[in-house]
Formats: sequence, structure tokens, C-alpha cells
Amino acid sequence: MKTARFLWLILLLAACIPAATPANIAATPGEAAVITQDTYQNDVFRVVYPTGWRVITSPAGAPPSVTFVAPGNCALIIVASDSTPQSLTSPSCAQPDIKTSTKTVTLSSHQITIAGSAPSAGWDDFVNALDRIAASLKAAS
Repeated sequence: MKTARFLWLILLLAACIPAATPANIAATPGEAAVITQDTYQNDVFRVVYPTGWRVITSPAGAPPSVTFVAPGNCALIIVASDSTPQSLTSPSCAQPDIKTSTKTVTLSSHQITIAGSAPSAGWDDFVNALDRIAASLKAAS
């Protein structure tokens, strides 16, 4: 009797195993990225980002880009291999006076957009961080 139940259980479980690997389990198509303590690199560019900032990579299937977010979530810098991002302000920042800045850098055969936003209080420090990121931008090796 126990053998029959065990056999039925095995047959039931075997019916749950898919014949092919489902698409959502296969490797996600997207650009590879390497993130270290102070650098970010994808297939197009390499950049040094400020210490303590959070790194958010681009979604799979999107052109290579990265978003750096300062502690406190109000200042952010986007480095993108496509056009200027649509939203430059942090949705989690309650500061009333936000400024933005955008630069375009030609790197090999790519136009790289560096765009950022931050509260006007501390704007000079933010521009220094934006300039350091722009100066560190190199083609991927």
C-alpha cells in the first residue's frame, strides 16, 4: 500500500516538471556591468563615481546607462549612452528647489549624456561631483 502511494506521489511530482526551460528562468538579455567600490563599467563606458553613492544599473534590453544616487536620495547623476533621460529628479526628494545640469561627451563612436539634479542647497558640491564623473569617463576596455 505504501509503495503504491509513493509511486503515485512520484508520478504527480514528475508531471510538474516542465519539458523545456521556461523563458523567465533563462538568462536575462542585457548588457554586462562590473561595479566596484568606486567604478562602474558596462560594454560602452567606464566611470568613477563618488564614494558612498548608490549605483542603479539600466534595465535589461535598454541601452547601457547607470544612475548614481547620493546618500539622502535627493541628488542623482545619470550617465547614459542614449539620449537625455526623461526624469532627472528623484521621486523620493522633498526639497522644493531642485536644479538640473546636462552634459554631452563624445566617447569613441558614442554620444554619452551625463545629466543630474540636486537641491540648490549644496549645488556647488554637486557640480564638483558631476564634473569629476565627466572627467573620469572612458571607453570600456
